[in-house]
Amino acid sequence: MMNVAYFATGVVGLGTVVVSTIITGSRMFDGLTDPVIGLWIDKTDGKYGKFRPFMLAGYLTMTTVVLLMFFTNRLVPDAMRMPYFILLYLIYIIGYTFQTAVTKSGQSVLTNDPEQRPMFSTFDISMTAIFFAGAGIYLANYLVPKYGSFNSAALFAEFTLTIIALSGVLTLLAIIGIWEKDCTEHFGTGKAVKINLKDMWEIDKGNRPLQMLIIAASTDKLGQTVATNSIVMVMLFGIIIGDYGLFGVISGILLIPNIIIAIFGTRLAGKFGTKKGYIASTWLSMIAYSGIFLLLVLGDPTQISLSNMGFMTIAFLTLFIIGNGVRTLSGGLVIPMIPDVTDYEYTERDDMLQV
Repeated sequence: MMNVAYFATGVVGLGTVVVSTIITGSRMFDGLTDPVIGLWIDKTDGKYGKFRPFMLAGYLTMTTVVLLMFFTNRLVPDAMRMPYFILLYLIYIIGYTFQTAVTKSGQSVLTNDPEQRPMFSTFDISMTAIFFAGAGIYLANYLVPKYGSFNSAALFAEFTLTIIALSGVLTLLAIIGIWEKDCTEHFGTGKAVKINLKDMWEIDKGNRPLQMLIIAASTDKLGQTVATNSIVMVMLFGIIIGDYGLFGVISGILLIPNIIIAIFGTRLAGKFGTKKGYIASTWLSMIAYSGIFLLLVLGDPTQISLSNMGFMTIAFLTLFIIGNGVRTLSGGLVIPMIPDVTDYEYTERDDMLQV
């Protein structure tokens, strides 16, 4: 879906500005669906647990929407393509929220050890780095040469089916992984508690660290979305640097540094605190990307090439690797902080009841 803007403009024929506006607006819709689905998850405690039904429903919803979007959108009448695209995208956001809400809330049942929780980020960031590097290489160095252009319906068809199959395997592994802990005794205090929107508001209103985490995570998510968008990568490597194939090569180069940064970063976060690790990685990310901006503005980006290992290439690779690594680390460290907030809230609630 990071490539959906390029597909909508290059294959379906929708306007670039309009598509970008729709995608941006959908993120606002995502903000509305998050608390609703979060409340729904809170109220769920059935035969198949709290989280597994939403994990499966999210995968099936997103798969259905992606198939319709990438295989049928260009076949509908011109006048209906825009509303059809918007409708599918909004439904996709709901399926996406099913799974991402579980990604955040499900961590609270896996472990309550503050030193273990950052370990989730180690695996999350490492596996994400492997899959994103693989996807970048697959797209830039295999699919684009195979089909001759990024604006190819056949390219997106093959790409879509590959990702759906891979996502299905990963969803199944995640369901198996949480199965043992997805039961009532691991939910909060182990007692059924009625949750409503008023309770959510009271938590947001009275928890200053949570407010800061929401703001920090939201702005970082915006940066993450921009930094990994396919249009941005095409503009950076294909237009500014002039070699889109370099993106696939760098995606492979990023793999090992990302894993190393993830391992050492999450270990330091486990030792000194996740908050300190998050703040440090965010600052490093901003510094690195500011350096890339200055390098591209003040230097000659067309000199960036693996066949020309001069200052521009070395400086760009260094800043891009560091920026990508610590940006991914900061995003990964958000997740273990969320169950910490959960522990604090239900522990405080339990203490107040005892008093």
